[in-house]
Amino acid sequence: MAMNNLALTLCDRGQLDEAEKMQRDVLKLQLDISGPGHHNTIAVMNNLAGILDNCGKTEEAERIRQDLRALQLQGSA
Repeated sequence: MAMNNLALTLCDRGQLDEAEKMQRDVLKLQLDISGPGHHNTIAVMNNLAGILDNCGKTEEAERIRQDLRALQLQGSA
C-alpha cells in the first residue's frame, strides 16, 4: 500500500497526472493480487475515484463509484 500512499501524496501536492498513473498501476496490481472484492482493492478504487475527481474526470470517477457500490452489495449478500 506504499504506492497507494505515494499516489495520494502526489495528488495532495497537485501532481495529478502522476498521481492518476500511479493509482491506476496500484489498482492493476491490487486486482492481480487480491481480486476485485478485497477490502484493499476497494480502498484503492475509491482513492482512484477521488484522484479522478481532482483531475476533472468526474464521469469516470462516478463509473468507478458505481462499480464500488455493486461490489459492496455483492459483499453484503
